[in-house]
Amino acid sequence: GFICMAESKDDGITFGPATLTDLPNPSSGIDVVTLTDGSFVMLYNHTKVGRFPLNLSRSTDDGKTWKPLATVEK
Repeated sequence: GFICMAESKDDGITFGPATLTDLPNPSSGIDVVTLTDGSFVMLYNHTKVGRFPLNLSRSTDDGKTWKPLATVEK
């Protein structure tokens, strides 16, 4: 029911163990991109059940915390 995160210290060749974030997700896909300023934006379903709402959030601390930006679809 939550998004997992794994970190890489060698540009994606290997990854550490996955840990749970505090972001709920119903096992649906997520998409994360890095912006030119180094922050991340993520599109995901902020719910444990179903596919709505679809949210956009931003992290400025390497994915440790996420701030909601917008609800894309309710």
